[in-house]
Amino acid sequence: MLTKELYDNGQITDDERTILVAFMYPGSAPIGNMISTQAAVLPIAVLAMGPLILVVIFCKLVGANLVRLLLAGKRKIGKGGSMMSTQTTAKQEKKEGMIETFMSGAKKGWGIAINTIMPAMVLGYVLVQAFTVTGIMEVLGNLCGPIMGIFGLPGEAVTVLISAFFAKAAGAATAFNLYMAGTITAAQATICIMPSMLMGTLVGHYARIVLVTETNKKYSLLMIGVALFDAALGMLLMRVILTVMGLM
Repeated sequence: MLTKELYDNGQITDDERTILVAFMYPGSAPIGNMISTQAAVLPIAVLAMGPLILVVIFCKLVGANLVRLLLAGKRKIGKGGSMMSTQTTAKQEKKEGMIETFMSGAKKGWGIAINTIMPAMVLGYVLVQAFTVTGIMEVLGNLCGPIMGIFGLPGEAVTVLISAFFAKAAGAATAFNLYMAGTITAAQATICIMPSMLMGTLVGHYARIVLVTETNKKYSLLMIGVALFDAALGMLLMRVILTVMGLM
């Protein structure tokens, strides 16, 4: 909500809001979510939580700066006219104090959580269970073997990505179950933490971050693309790190 308030008060431009959202959306609240949502897989991870959080933050920074470069290129193509318009549309009405802004954001955030995020989370868990019961997860695993191999993972690990898409905790739980079944190793389970964090709960966080900040709708697909890019980058980095350390 602070990002939205900054934009509404004319303190940041539309492009700056988009860049901030590109940083916040993938792997939001990395420290808190690493501790809470990844609790199932952290005990078997071959790296400590600190380095894992640093990799997540690094990927978030890379993704946000990629969006920054894309928007800068778009402004140049637009012959500079749009740069003046973003500043002239700034609202210079009465600025609310910090406490009023926080309370207003908390009230709106509660409404979003109850009316949008909770239904999305329930839908995510239902779909994951349906895929498992019907055998679709196994079919997807076989089909995605070559792609997942790029990240040092077996095809069955795609189920982690599918689960994580709906909920970070579901991705972590899936990785743990695959480890317990002997499908993946502890090192591979550690790699799975990256997509669970960086592309985890995309549906719910889209409502909580992208919609709440009222990010320009024309960048909706870009925001999802950044999250997927960050997740892929995180898995590649983890594979390289673990290989260099001799853990894979």
